[in-house]
Amino acid sequence: MMRIPLSAVVALALTLASTQASSQQFPCESAKLVVPWARGGSTDIIYRTIAASANNVGAAPRLQIVNVSGQGGAKGTKQVQKAEPDGCTLLAIHQSIMTSYFIGRLKFTWDAFDPIALLTTTPAVVGASLKTSYDDIPGLVAAARRDPGTIITGSSLGSTSHFLLLMLEHAAGVRFEHFNYNGDRERITALLNGDIAVGEINFAAARRYIDENRLKALGISTSERNPRHPGVMTLREQGVDVVFSTDRGIVVPKGTPGLLTRQLETIFARAMRDPEVIENLAAYGTTVKYLNRKNYRKYLADTYAEWQDIAIAVGMFKR
Repeated sequence: MMRIPLSAVVALALTLASTQASSQQFPCESAKLVVPWARGGSTDIIYRTIAASANNVGAAPRLQIVNVSGQGGAKGTKQVQKAEPDGCTLLAIHQSIMTSYFIGRLKFTWDAFDPIALLTTTPAVVGASLKTSYDDIPGLVAAARRDPGTIITGSSLGSTSHFLLLMLEHAAGVRFEHFNYNGDRERITALLNGDIAVGEINFAAARRYIDENRLKALGISTSERNPRHPGVMTLREQGVDVVFSTDRGIVVPKGTPGLLTRQLETIFARAMRDPEVIENLAAYGTTVKYLNRKNYRKYLADTYAEWQDIAIAVGMFKR
């Protein structure tokens, strides 16, 4: 009987294992990246920029953006939560996955998924219609105190845009009238038309309207002024102690194999190092804030704990 060297047996076993692992990888050539908001909004713009870069550098599987809007992001989130954990369905998220849980719109939150990576951070701006009489946060607060509950604001109720306004109310000791809009585009249109007085806007969706002086930027929610808009004061500078940003990342259905989540993590790590992506996102007022799977999981857990306390304080926690 011919003896086969041990080294050859090991090499053959590794080859077979590699082939088997390869065959157990993504059962799709194209993976759906579900953006649970309407096309053309800030979140959609950001994820399309990132997906295009990932595909250009050879993402396998290729990423296909699928917009599933409705229920303040909850409709698409529910669909992905029920999807097969095979790496072929991904979900674009930000902190609304927590705020939607706080108000009872979702029965689960971030830990119903497996994190892949945190990608970006975008500051929020408290924007106002040109029809308003105030040009800064102290003016808004004074108007709200003169006539409580009469200043009409717009947001996606239960989402981050709503959460910011509740934080502003709580910190300033005022009360607004809240109306629901499904995403940035509807809210910005309402501000441009003067249908509402105030709303959360972010540079990703509304920077050109600010540049063209078609919307007022009353204040920015970052701890420091934005170098692209140095004339816009922070909320803290104006006496309201609120720091807030929309942080966007990727998750997949719970139970997705570690081999696949590692490969997805690599795809996004590579995309977020692309100088063109960094430049394009900066033009939208968005900064790359990359965290890998492990660190993103910690970020989500820490943010949830912090935001739950805030949600209770501002009256948003309805669990």
